[in-house]
Amino acid sequence: MLSFWSYKRTSGKKMKIENSTIYHAPNVLWHYRIPTYNELSKRCKSLEIKYVEVEKDLQNSPDSDWNNGAAGGFNTDSYSIFINIATIHALSSKCDCLLLEWNIRNLSLIPITVIARHLQRKRVIWWGHGSSKTPSVFTKISVFLGRILPNAVVVYSDTTKRELVSNSKYNAQNTFAAKNGIDVKQILNASHGIGDLRHQDTWITAYSGRLTKERDLCRIIHTIAEVKSKGISTKHYFIGDGEFKNDLEELAKKLGVASEVVFTGVLHDITDLAKIYAEVDFVIIPGWLGLVINQAFAFGKPVVICDNKELHNPEIALFDENKGWVYSHNTSNLTEVYMNITQLSKVDIGLMGSSCQKLIIDEYSTQTMVDGLQEAIEGVTPRVTK
Repeated sequence: MLSFWSYKRTSGKKMKIENSTIYHAPNVLWHYRIPTYNELSKRCKSLEIKYVEVEKDLQNSPDSDWNNGAAGGFNTDSYSIFINIATIHALSSKCDCLLLEWNIRNLSLIPITVIARHLQRKRVIWWGHGSSKTPSVFTKISVFLGRILPNAVVVYSDTTKRELVSNSKYNAQNTFAAKNGIDVKQILNASHGIGDLRHQDTWITAYSGRLTKERDLCRIIHTIAEVKSKGISTKHYFIGDGEFKNDLEELAKKLGVASEVVFTGVLHDITDLAKIYAEVDFVIIPGWLGLVINQAFAFGKPVVICDNKELHNPEIALFDENKGWVYSHNTSNLTEVYMNITQLSKVDIGLMGSSCQKLIIDEYSTQTMVDGLQEAIEGVTPRVTK
């Protein structure tokens, strides 16, 4: 093992991923990341990726070969500092390339970059910055330093890349896009094995993600109750868990729709997810978009989103009027939108879902994400994006 301050003689050399050891030290890891790592490892003779668990939300993360980091660190409501044994491992590992999660809550991003790149001569990549809705002071600082501190940066969309190059004066040769993809192949295989389980006489919807108060999830339950009162047979799945679950359960009981609202808990197994999505007609995302829109589209389901752009991640680029519907965040017209959807045939909704799925297959698969990440690791000139 290298000493903490040891130098490496790889500065200035282009590395090939086949001969590289990579250390990923993020402060967050979603189960979506695992297929990315698995795909990346297939292309490498020597690959070491370690994971640092910091945020308490991830204590129930699925078991994975990649989940071999050390938990710990300091947390506040807004920021995380993972100056702990896992960070020491990252800095002292015999790796050529260090991937650091470019998270606006990761205060240790800057000092680790300085040590790893300028003292140890490792290739350092910041991975994951998206378009910030209301940038904090730290976000602005990290965006500014992203031009000069890391060897390269990887963002989740072509749009964000163009903004960094044009507005923040980033070097286009060191700025890469790895679209936030998911394992489409596995989803398609699981879905084909189960088939279409939608009922002609019941409208079934789903939400996938953390059950938190700020995501406006109560609106879904109110809508289910209102739709039921209009004589529509309906059912809704909440896929996930969170501190707001009990409140949602109590609201469902209060409004008389406890049997129509199903809480599945956290599901990461693709087959379990496929069984639920096989029943679903469309997905409702009342708050934060993120990767849940990729997941819905991959399962061939159009989505309903709100018009509050403050809640949208870069994944909003996936959405257009041909792939779902929009309701007003400031009014109570989700029920109206829901009722309008029920006037369509389920065949038409299925065709819309097929269009959603094709988008994910073509542009947002795990393989596409790994292509962009591999370019950044190897220092290859990014492909020209339209």
